[in-house]
Amino acid sequence: MNAMRKLEHIFTNNRTRKRLKIRIFKACVESIFLYNSELWTVNKTTANKIHSFHRRMLRKAINIKWPRKISNEQLYNKTKHHQQKWSNIIKTRRIRWYGHLQRLPEKTPAKISLQEARRTIKRSRGGQVTTWLSTIEKDLIELDLSVEDASHLAHDRREWRKVVRISRALRSPEPDASQ
Repeated sequence: MNAMRKLEHIFTNNRTRKRLKIRIFKACVESIFLYNSELWTVNKTTANKIHSFHRRMLRKAINIKWPRKISNEQLYNKTKHHQQKWSNIIKTRRIRWYGHLQRLPEKTPAKISLQEARRTIKRSRGGQVTTWLSTIEKDLIELDLSVEDASHLAHDRREWRKVVRISRALRSPEPDASQ
């Protein structure tokens, strides 16, 4: 929100082209919001909140204010060549990070923590149900990959880049049309 406030003079200027506003939005707002997002665990509720926030910021970026209304579908159509849903970007980044994590040396702290997270332990009641590992497993299942296959495939960078490209191509079929 702070980045949006600092750039408000650009977004409210009617002389600035929409394409330029979207480029500035991607560079200055989206990059801040999605910083380190490959480590987030995103469930449906969180994804809906992210989408809602994204649409609100897009409306501000292209200067659409009340009483002028446009549907979410129209908003995505206006910015379709420049924007994709943030949850898709997060998913792609998470898959890319998983490949990087698999290629790290065994003594790296991140690799050690991954091995520790995979260890089966009895969990206490309550707590977080959705873990990063369960989220990445769901992402890999959507790509028709098992965790073992993905772990082996990740060691070949060229092949893993293909997997990341496929994940980028798998977008939700239609934008959410609700307001």
